[in-house]
Amino acid sequence: MNRIVDAFWNNEQGISDYFQIKDVDHLALGSLDAVEYSYNSDSVVFADDFQMMVIQQRSLYDKAENRELAQAILTLKCVDPPAFEDIDPSANITRGLASIEIIPTRLFANEFVLKTPSISTRDHDDNDDGFDDGFINVKGKTTIL
Repeated sequence: MNRIVDAFWNNEQGISDYFQIKDVDHLALGSLDAVEYSYNSDSVVFADDFQMMVIQQRSLYDKAENRELAQAILTLKCVDPPAFEDIDPSANITRGLASIEIIPTRLFANEFVLKTPSISTRDHDDNDDGFDDGFINVKGKTTIL
């Protein structure tokens, strides 16, 4: 959610102009609509070989106007193998890279893809492990997207 708010705050790709949100503090993600775990994929988002990919779909809402704005597709590429076998994969992620697709509910609308660190935090990256290839670096700080 923080990455999405940053995109609206910085008007990345013209996202704020497009949605005309009055207050980014009123943005919210809805409950989980769908989740998919993939161990083999032809994804063009992450072309390199990977251990596991988790894809979640949630609605993006403007709470102030009580309306759904878009679908948010959150893709997490797990870089390291899971720490433990036979445990829920979403609770077993060590490091990962993320991509967020925001697909407006309007027909024939622009799609917004966030796959880089936030403009606001790019200069303050605490990445000290040499692990950076341009995607949002999750670094195992959270077990959910």
